[in-house]
Amino acid sequence: TELTFNYNLECLGNGKTVCK
Repeated sequence: TELTFNYNLECLGNGKTVCK
């Protein structure tokens, strides 16, 4: 779950739509 959490944080921080 660490990877997912980190991925979400990075996506939100960068303001990218990669998380969608």
